Amino acid sequence: DGTGELEKYSYSRDSYRGDLAVKPLPKTTVKTNLRYELYRYNKYFTEADGKAITGEAGVSYKFPFFTVEGSYGYRDFSCDKRIANKDCSYQSNIYKGALTLPKMPLSEKGKTLIQPSFALNYEQRFYQGSGSWYGGRADYTYSLMAGMELFFSPKMNLSLDYSHYFRNVETDNETVQRLKEYSENRLSAVLSYKF
Repeated sequence: DGTGELEKYSYSRDSYRGDLAVKPLPKTTVKTNLRYELYRYNKYFTEADGKAITGEAGVSYKFPFFTVEGSYGYRDFSCDKRIANKDCSYQSNIYKGALTLPKMPLSEKGKTLIQPSFALNYEQRFYQGSGSWYGGRADYTYSLMAGMELFFSPKMNLSLDYSHYFRNVETDNETVQRLKEYSENRLSAVLSYKF
């Protein structure tokens, strides 16, 4: 707005989703979902307004000592305003894998149960726009998650999670690579109680 100050970055999202899960075999579940999302950014970032359609299909299988799940998703994001050099439309492939162990006693005498889980996600995002910011750009995002859920009683549990997130950017623009390539680590703890 000409003041030289950074503008607040915010947006709203309307999301519509349909899910279907089928159990064709006793230990196998096939899942699919379809999402339609509308993104509306504040007045300083309207070039990113758009809609996304995402389809995902996966399968999970319960082995005696763990459950494994894998899925593939395809996402198409289309900008409402195709402004020259600012078209952030993209298409992406999304791969997900998860491993969950069964609930097991935390100690020999206690009643507390523990359930560890691990997940790995990978997304390949290919931008369709032109110009120096989006032209020929591809983002490769990896996320690794490890979690543990403690069940103290049927009504109370504690979730502890760690996740590592890394985005690698392929582009001819060194500024984009410097600004958009990053990694982060997250820790979370959630205590739940059912009344």
